[in-house]
Amino acid sequence: MPEALKPPIRTARSRVQFSPQLPTTARGAIADSSTVGQIPFGEETLTAWELGFKADLFGGSSRLNAAVFYYDYADFQAFSFEGITNVVSNKDAEVLGFEAEFTTSPWQGWEFLFGVSALDTTVQDITSVSFFTGVPTTRDREMVLAPDLELNGLGRYEWPLFGGMMAVQGDFHYVGEQFFDIANNPIATESSYVVGNARLAYTSGDQRWQAALWVKNLADTEYRSYVIPVTSLGFTQNMYGRPRWFGVTMSYQWD
Repeated sequence: MPEALKPPIRTARSRVQFSPQLPTTARGAIADSSTVGQIPFGEETLTAWELGFKADLFGGSSRLNAAVFYYDYADFQAFSFEGITNVVSNKDAEVLGFEAEFTTSPWQGWEFLFGVSALDTTVQDITSVSFFTGVPTTRDREMVLAPDLELNGLGRYEWPLFGGMMAVQGDFHYVGEQFFDIANNPIATESSYVVGNARLAYTSGDQRWQAALWVKNLADTEYRSYVIPVTSLGFTQNMYGRPRWFGVTMSYQWD
């Protein structure tokens, strides 16, 4: 039958999710009457260099991807807060980085993934004013939301059960020290932390039904996902990541 005359394929999905513990997250924003057109800043130019490779290992059961890169910014658009106003200034900046990912399935039913990312960032000539002395200081700073090291890993095992497949999985994410403002203010600095998750799932033989029990942030790690330092008014707005939460997910797929 010609493609144009084939009947359309319709797919429907249903999903039920129950979470006994509801996550709580502090959120907020500070705004003023400025518009983007009123904020003076120039264009940003990036020159990027990257060298990478991919390799299949151990008879094709494993794969390694890795890359090193260098980013050279001319007039990097650096965001900062002056009072309660968001200001954009153009500064030169550079990033030197490395990243790698290794995946392997060494035995039947087993799968592992490991990843690493390392960054060395510099933004030149950032000026900040001391809250205590009012004296401005100009020096090179690190970029915002650019941790020096990140690690992640995942392990999964699945086996046949009752005509379907049962799977158990655990994963983690390590985030190194990072800054939430371009001045690298100590009150807007987050120390390194690790978040781990776990999941147990059963999928029917026809792959239509699935039921899963999961826990996220297994160790109930407390960490900040973003910070807005309003030092001119003497306070800091902290936004936290989700605490430990768990639930059950059930889904069915119609073809």
